[in-house]
Amino acid sequence: MKKYKFSIVMACYNSELYLDEAIQSLIDQTIGFIDNVQLILCDDGSVDKTGMLCDTYKEKYPENIVVIHQKNQGVSAARNAGLPYVEGEFINFMDSDDKLSKETLKNVYEFFKKHTDEIDLVSIPVRFFDGASGGHLLNYKFNKGTRIINLREEFDCVQNSLSSAFITKGALNLIRFDIRLSYLEDMHECMKVLLNKCKIGVLCEACYYYRRHSKGNLSAVQTSLDNEKWYLPPMKYANRDIIEYSLTKFNVIEKFVQYMVMYDLEWRLNVSYKKIIDKIGTEDAKKYKELMCSILKKIDDDIILSQKFINGRIKWLSFALKYEKKFEIIFEKNKIYICVNGIRICSLNDFSLILEFLEIKKKKFIISGHFNSIPLPENNTISLVADVNGKRYECIGIHRRIIQKEAFDKIITMGYEFLLEIDQNNINTGNLCIQFYLNWKQNIVPLNNVMCGKFFPLNHVTSKAYGFEKTYLLYWNNNKLILRKNNSIMHILFEIKYLYSLIFEVKHIAARKAFFARLAYYVLKCFKRRSIWLLSDRINKADDNGEALFKYLNENKISENTYFVLRKDSTDYPIVKKYGKMLNYSSWKHKIIHLLADTTVSAAADDFVYNPFLWQGRFYHDILVHQKRVFLQHGITKDDLSDWLNKYNKNLSLFITAAQPEYKSIVQGKYFYDSSVVKLTGFPRYDRLQNVREKIITIMPTWRNYLVNKSNKLDTKDGIKRYDESFKETIFFQFYDNLLNNKKFLLKAKELGYKIQFMPHPNLISYIDWFHHNDAVTFCSIHTKYREIFNHSSLILTDYSSVAFDFAYLRKPVVYCQFDKDIFFTHHTYTKGYFNYERDGFGEVTYDLNSLVDCLIDYMENDCQLKDKYKQRIDNFFAYNDKKNCERVYNAIKSI
Repeated sequence: MKKYKFSIVMACYNSELYLDEAIQSLIDQTIGFIDNVQLILCDDGSVDKTGMLCDTYKEKYPENIVVIHQKNQGVSAARNAGLPYVEGEFINFMDSDDKLSKETLKNVYEFFKKHTDEIDLVSIPVRFFDGASGGHLLNYKFNKGTRIINLREEFDCVQNSLSSAFITKGALNLIRFDIRLSYLEDMHECMKVLLNKCKIGVLCEACYYYRRHSKGNLSAVQTSLDNEKWYLPPMKYANRDIIEYSLTKFNVIEKFVQYMVMYDLEWRLNVSYKKIIDKIGTEDAKKYKELMCSILKKIDDDIILSQKFINGRIKWLSFALKYEKKFEIIFEKNKIYICVNGIRICSLNDFSLILEFLEIKKKKFIISGHFNSIPLPENNTISLVADVNGKRYECIGIHRRIIQKEAFDKIITMGYEFLLEIDQNNINTGNLCIQFYLNWKQNIVPLNNVMCGKFFPLNHVTSKAYGFEKTYLLYWNNNKLILRKNNSIMHILFEIKYLYSLIFEVKHIAARKAFFARLAYYVLKCFKRRSIWLLSDRINKADDNGEALFKYLNENKISENTYFVLRKDSTDYPIVKKYGKMLNYSSWKHKIIHLLADTTVSAAADDFVYNPFLWQGRFYHDILVHQKRVFLQHGITKDDLSDWLNKYNKNLSLFITAAQPEYKSIVQGKYFYDSSVVKLTGFPRYDRLQNVREKIITIMPTWRNYLVNKSNKLDTKDGIKRYDESFKETIFFQFYDNLLNNKKFLLKAKELGYKIQFMPHPNLISYIDWFHHNDAVTFCSIHTKYREIFNHSSLILTDYSSVAFDFAYLRKPVVYCQFDKDIFFTHHTYTKGYFNYERDGFGEVTYDLNSLVDCLIDYMENDCQLKDKYKQRIDNFFAYNDKKNCERVYNAIKSI
């Protein structure tokens, strides 16, 4: 019988994509797999080929590999199942999608042998691969090299993973994974082992490669906030329990235990209380908060303050929950401190000041932005001042308050808006030097963290970054904002310095690409003679307001140089190409022309429309920030989208609307645009609608956010969201599957000669085959033109979708079915607005399958005629019905 040096217990669940790579990293170990490694594979009820792969490796290495198959019970149960089979001197619990560096086992074994009696656990560095790169936050404990650490002296050198650690056979007796835990099960067992000797070995000459998934199912860590098991169980059975364990063993809570627990709590304190309630309900959320407070009371003040990855706001929240006291403000040593229970938590002058907009008009410089702080008392005596060329200006406080972040019923970040107005007549020189300060009871302290917002014409991407606004160049000098009179020679010199910094300061391939792209931009700009407009709809689909306007502009031979942006592999690409010039989205030609463009006109308002460089756009910020943004809309804005589309998030130059109440709701709502930006013109695509009535009923549901698990990320190659098996269990799927196969509905449609068709939302395409198909219902493809559906259908059934507006524009009947009304608005990205379906809708609103079927049958029996009361609503709703929407939109764009 072999005497193994190592036993690797590997829990496996649906790991077929990665298991080969994980096991191969063990087979390739320089210590010698055959003679020294036992691998225990615990297949936890996988439904893919994982179990078969485990058996295949067992056949290949029968003496080294043990395979256990069990019903799905979770990672803790799977690991526990493998414990009785352990034979090695040292044990590891590697995950089935990760891997080890080749020298790991050899170096770990040698380290253990040198320190046999000193330690029970050796930790190795963690590095990310696949969907992420770099090292784990807790890798700092390796900074002083390979060594033994006394945790009572260096309590912050903690370990929360058994995957990236190795323990002795003797320490295995301390371990039994708690099956109630899906998270922190490792941390709990690590702490028990470490509390045995209060020492840890750290070995730099090894590496644990942790996979951040870029495809397939994401890891448990990546999806934790959306799993209810992340909330109460770890607080009860890991954090609270390990504190009690330390108290029982030593009669004190060891500081390294406190530090590890606080390391977990700091992430939990960042989670919105609304999110917690959404995931576990009001009652359990209350218990969760009570647990949080009780655990914080057992953590020493210095442990909270010494956390390396915790910001001032979370420190303040921790103390506020711990002591249940309000904060006070004190001034000391040129700092304004926030204190709780007499303890200095953080300084206000370290919080960030965000500069959002700069305007130069009528001989005035106007800078606006907001100061991010914890919520200050209503009667607070803190104000913001600016030193401008040695002269002090009081910044005007504006009543708008931006709640940036909340947690546990407390607002932890509040943005206080300000306005700085400088009259050029009061400036002795044409140049300005501006520095910002806080003023508390005449104690003036400089702000240390002045930042630029996404629409301020300057950023901090390099030390030589600069921007421009009209006749001024902008740059930073020791936390001071400098505005300097601009001329061509000065601009060239600043650009040369900036290009130099991209190469020698940033040292990234994206910066090198930016070097050449910016050179191309400035050369081509010399030859630019006409305004350039870029039009688009979705990046992978046209057939919307952008395409309709593009066709109109080219047919009418307007003077602007227009391009339509679309992925070349889109089926709409050759269609739109017949109208005019095309750009393949994200191609280098598109990116260069995008830099040269004056105006971006799109039915979408996503950031990737205005910035095709994505994160690399920071290198072109000074150019991109000046482009006009025209939002044509994808559909009528009937709900409150102000959190997404407001000025401070999108800074639209033109916001196109089509209906009277829609226009009013945006101008008067919290979008912060006035009538100079919001225009009531009608939608360009309405000009293409024709009432070619056929006996067709189309079912067109909208999407729901609650159907998408955050673990199923957007596939950026085709723009389609993908989901897991749980989609079949949703009431959305079950309702529409039942409707599409309802015998009463389908038989009546056949009797009266109606064709039924189902037009899926783009996010449904991947799983359209999951619906039960029949000969009576036609499933439209993703390439079906919406306007063809509107033109030819006699009636449309939808739920909350804005497609109802296009159809009603043709004065044809709509039926709504809102079977999930109670949860739809809870989970969706927007909230209710001015539009009430019962009061304002263009057809009946139904709430269950039977009443819906009866309503549809009634319409079919009456030749799908629009009822008078709904016709009146439609006439009162839309502003225009004259086929001149494109013309009005064009004139509105020209006016800006």
